[in-house]
Amino acid sequence: MKASVQISRGIESLFGTRDENIRLIESGLNVRIRLLNDSLEIEGEDADVARAAGILDDYVALTRDPVAARPSRVLAQPTVSKVEVTAKLCTEAGVTLVRVPRRAKAHYALARRWCWGDAVVEP
Repeated sequence: MKASVQISRGIESLFGTRDENIRLIESGLNVRIRLLNDSLEIEGEDADVARAAGILDDYVALTRDPVAARPSRVLAQPTVSKVEVTAKLCTEAGVTLVRVPRRAKAHYALARRWCWGDAVVEP
């Protein structure tokens, strides 16, 4: 049986160094995979081809969807003053000191309720 999986740009990491990941799928599932212009052609037994196509379809779907942003974590109890809320957050970029001014009323009201360890979305 033959099956085809449509691929898009940015899928190079699937192949791995010297196509080791594709070879691993081929040997583990006893199939043959060929790269065409915009798809991968899978050849082998029906059940093996279906399983390999499912794995590759899942990988392609994961590479298309953007990764959801993770919330930041409050590392220390925020300092609340009349002027602003100052909090030390652990973000994807590293540890940052965030200041939420009182003039940003909605964000300030939320930041006043932050506690140590909370997962928060930066304003």
